[in-house]
Amino acid sequence: MVRYGYGDLTAVYGCDGKKLRGFAYRNHIMVEHSQPDGLVSRYEYDRYDTDGKVLKSSNNLGEEWTFGYRKDHTVVTDALGRTEVYGFMDETGCDE
Repeated sequence: MVRYGYGDLTAVYGCDGKKLRGFAYRNHIMVEHSQPDGLVSRYEYDRYDTDGKVLKSSNNLGEEWTFGYRKDHTVVTDALGRTEVYGFMDETGCDE
């Protein structure tokens, strides 16, 4: 079962009625995701609309990631300075 508030998914419940996930929004953009085990993840964006991109993701365990966007790749950096680069291909399957 799911619940919506003002058009946004606010919670997901199991068949037993227990809450499985919770969500919070700013201008209909998800800014927080919570789980029953207590983990809470938060998201910061460059703009809070449908064209916004996540700049930072963090959680209540102290983990943190920042995102840098380029035309053909995204760089993800964790709190220790480690980076991962994710490349993209265009719709033909070729590198852009």
